[in-house]
Amino acid sequence: MEPMNSIALDSNSRRPASRISLKNYGVTHYYDSATSNDERDYGYFGGSVHEDLAFTGAARSITISRLRREIRNNPYLAGLVSKFPEAVGLSNMRSRTTDNAFNDIKERLWRRWSKSVTISGDSLRSLERIIWAEMLLAGELFIVLLKNGKVQVVPSEFCGSPIKEGLEREGNGILYSANGRPRAYRFGSLNAQGTIDFSDGKSTIINARDVIHIYDKDRVLMGRGLPWLLPSLQTARDLYEITRAKTKQIKDVNSIFGWIQRTAETSGLSGLSEDLDDDGKPEVEDGDSPADKLNTKKRRIEISPGTILELEDGEKLEFLKGEYNASDYKELIMLMLHAISSPVGLPVELWFSGLGDVNYSGFKGLGVQWDSRRQYLIQFIEDKFLNRLQFWRMSKASNEGDLPEHPEGQAELVDWAFRSTAVLDEEKVTNANLKRLKSGEECHADIWERKGFYPDEVLKRRRNVYIKALEAADPSAEIDPESVRVPLSFLFMNEIPKAEASPAQDAS
Repeated sequence: MEPMNSIALDSNSRRPASRISLKNYGVTHYYDSATSNDERDYGYFGGSVHEDLAFTGAARSITISRLRREIRNNPYLAGLVSKFPEAVGLSNMRSRTTDNAFNDIKERLWRRWSKSVTISGDSLRSLERIIWAEMLLAGELFIVLLKNGKVQVVPSEFCGSPIKEGLEREGNGILYSANGRPRAYRFGSLNAQGTIDFSDGKSTIINARDVIHIYDKDRVLMGRGLPWLLPSLQTARDLYEITRAKTKQIKDVNSIFGWIQRTAETSGLSGLSEDLDDDGKPEVEDGDSPADKLNTKKRRIEISPGTILELEDGEKLEFLKGEYNASDYKELIMLMLHAISSPVGLPVELWFSGLGDVNYSGFKGLGVQWDSRRQYLIQFIEDKFLNRLQFWRMSKASNEGDLPEHPEGQAELVDWAFRSTAVLDEEKVTNANLKRLKSGEECHADIWERKGFYPDEVLKRRRNVYIKALEAADPSAEIDPESVRVPLSFLFMNEIPKAEASPAQDAS
């Protein structure tokens, strides 16, 4: 039986999504979810199942530019974005083939290349931090693989399509094949006006096999990524403006601002209602001035610190603001901070310091919650970026003779180690590890790998420490490192063996 051809789902159509009027209130359906009324506003909704038809190039440009500006001015959002890469951690690659010599060469080659990965000289660690920040702000990043063994990082804004006819199989900067698979990407260039030009003469089209498109695909028909902070933008902006408004309110309270209220017929404050001209100087009357000039100007009294105001009989001074209410201010801030961080998955208490409302057990629960989210993020960056980058770079090194032939069928056997999630009580974790060791549930290798170390590295390092200790104890002795037998108790438990008695001690 011949395989069935792929179904055309119109994934590359550039037709606008159908719009449904929100004025159809009062229409009742069998399903409450499809019922609209004037008591519940669902906002804009349409029948499109294609994400790229809703999040177009214009919407993407506006949203990303606002997010980038917000993290430079909004301390709350800046704190979240700066903490996120640190909370996830950085990768550490180890080759896991059966050939130890091949593993050592491959790991040294990878470490040396990782120090300068991009054409601008950025290291792999710096690139990973950029990737996490771009996931939050843009939802995607493009890594172009170059022939010289370096990579070029292209932000989301530089991928797009020109506005013209005849682009049936191109949308949002992606050129599709007949079955809807990306076959190339279009990257624009900055023009003299500071905008990005996607026209044929100013843009570059690169084959998809030379581009690593990093994004989290959570819908079937989705060719471009969405900013992870997209649902948090309005809340973050509201929080920033509320904080500024509260600060201004506190400052205004320190200034006397009110009015004079008359409770009886009175001539008013004497000496304070002097007629002033447009320049603020007292008006001088001459002989030609009217005998009874009508004063229509509002009286303005400026009170400086330390001023004592004398009121006439029947007058009292009313203050517009006497104090500011901040009883629910913290609760509102916390609700908004949770709303900002929820789409990202990083608990507020792990990046917003000084809360003081989480007890010991609650903080441990937050650590467990973040550890689960962190494992998902680690798997995401391994699948979308690290595995493909490693295979491309090491294949190039093998073709150029810098890397020997790998064992048959083991070209992709690598592991990515990340340090374990930080815990609140290290002593309790240590006791739990001891119990698992005694019960046989785990071995030392499991504990070391959970902390981001590989067993062979730990054992080699401890062996070297043991040999250096022997050399330091007797500098005149000739020690052959290859023939030294290190006790297993030292390799696994760091137990120092008893020193052998010297001949002088035996004689005594």
